[in-house]
Amino acid sequence: MAGLTQPEALKVMSVNMHGYHAMGEAKRYSQRRGSQQCDEAPCDVFFFTHQELERGERTRQDVLAECIATVEPDVVLLQEVAAGWCEPQERMVQRFHEQASQDVLGENTAERLHKRLALSGYDCRVACRGNVGWVTDGTFRDMRIVKKTNGMGTEVVFDFDSNPYPRGIIVEGFGMLVRRPLIFASAGIWNLKFNVQGHNVCCQFAKVANASGKWFLVVNIHAGHKLEHFEQAVAIRKCMAEYVTEQHDDANYIGSVIGGDFNAHLYRANAGGEAVTVAWEVRGPEGVFDFDLGGERGKGQMRKLRKLLRDESESKRKEWASVRGAEAAARVDAALLEFMLLQCDGACSPLVQVTAAKKGKEWWLNLPEKYEAATARKCSSIDHVLVSHWWDPQGLCVLFGKANWSRTSSVSDHPIFVATVVPKLPPKGK
Repeated sequence: MAGLTQPEALKVMSVNMHGYHAMGEAKRYSQRRGSQQCDEAPCDVFFFTHQELERGERTRQDVLAECIATVEPDVVLLQEVAAGWCEPQERMVQRFHEQASQDVLGENTAERLHKRLALSGYDCRVACRGNVGWVTDGTFRDMRIVKKTNGMGTEVVFDFDSNPYPRGIIVEGFGMLVRRPLIFASAGIWNLKFNVQGHNVCCQFAKVANASGKWFLVVNIHAGHKLEHFEQAVAIRKCMAEYVTEQHDDANYIGSVIGGDFNAHLYRANAGGEAVTVAWEVRGPEGVFDFDLGGERGKGQMRKLRKLLRDESESKRKEWASVRGAEAAARVDAALLEFMLLQCDGACSPLVQVTAAKKGKEWWLNLPEKYEAATARKCSSIDHVLVSHWWDPQGLCVLFGKANWSRTSSVSDHPIFVATVVPKLPPKGK
C-alpha cells in the first residue's frame, strides 16, 4: 500500500472468538429429566468446567496464533472477545481493558493472542461491549450436561438444578490487530442509539494508516437479528460517513472495510438472503445498489423493501427477534427514511462483498492441511467482509471450515474468513 502507486493485496481476517472456547475437550451431550437419551449439545461456554476451559482456551490460543503467523493477515477482526471469570461486572470490564499479565483464563483473549504474536509485528486494540455472558440461572432446571467416557459411558458435568455460573462467566467485546507497516492512527468504540426505543449497538472502529499517510476506516461488527439488524446497519453507515467527513482528510482517505459477525446472510436480488442487510448497500452485478430509494424508481423500490422488511420482521424465523404490528411498521418506516436520506446525500456509496477467488488467486491452496483451507462461496455464512466498491476484491478463503456449534476440535464455533483485496484510490466525488 506504499503510496498506492503499486497497490498490494491486503488480507483481512475475521474471527468470532466465541468467548472462551474449550478446544480439544470432550463433546457435550444433554439429557432431559426422566430420559437416558444423550442428545448432541452445543459447545456453549457454560457447559464446561473452569479446568476444561483453562486447558481448551490455552490450546485454542496456541493454534490460532500459529495460524495468524502463517497466514499473515494485515488486519484481524475479533468478535466475542472475552475477559473475566465469574466476577462482578465492573471488575470484569476493568480486566477487559488490562493488558494480559498472565496466560490464564480471565485475561483478555485478544491480548493473550497479541502476546503470542509479539514477534510477528502486530499491534492490538480492544473495545468492550460490557455485556455479561453465559449466566446459568435456570439453565439446568430440566436438562443436565454429560460427556462420554473412554468406556463409552457418560459422566455428568453439570447436573439437574445446578447453577455453576449464577453471575455469568465473562464480559464480551471486540479486538483488532494490525500488522506493520500499518498502524492504528486512532481506534475506539461507537455506542450508537439506533431506534426510538432507545436500543443501542456497539461496534469497534479504527483509522488504519500506512507509512505514506494514506488511511482507511475499519469497522468491526457483531450485528443483531432481523429488524434490529437493519436499524443498526443504517446507524453504523451514518456514523461511518460522519467519521470520514470529520477527519478533514479526503486527500489521504482511500476507503472502508466492514467485517465481522453479521448474524445474517447478505441479500442478493433473485438469490435469497435477508433483506435487512440491504442497508450495507452491497453492490449488485450491474454495479448499482440493490435498492436505490432516491432514484427514478425510488417509490416502487421503497414499497418493495418496506414489504420485505415487514415480512422478515413478523416471520416465525428467529421468533425471539420478531417485531410485529404497529411497532414494526413505525420502526421500518423510520429506518427506511434514514436510509433514503443517506443515499440521497451521497453519504453511503455501495460496498462490495468479497467472495470466491478469481482464478489463479487461491493463495491458500498451499496452507497446511490442518487449517482446512478452502474457497468461501457467496452467501455461505453469516460472517462477511465488505469493502468500498472501488477496491478490487481478489477472493475469500475459509479456514477451519468444519467448525460448527458443537465441534470442540476447531478454534471456534464459527469458521475463520480471510478476504484478500487490493485497495485503490477512490474516484473523484467519493
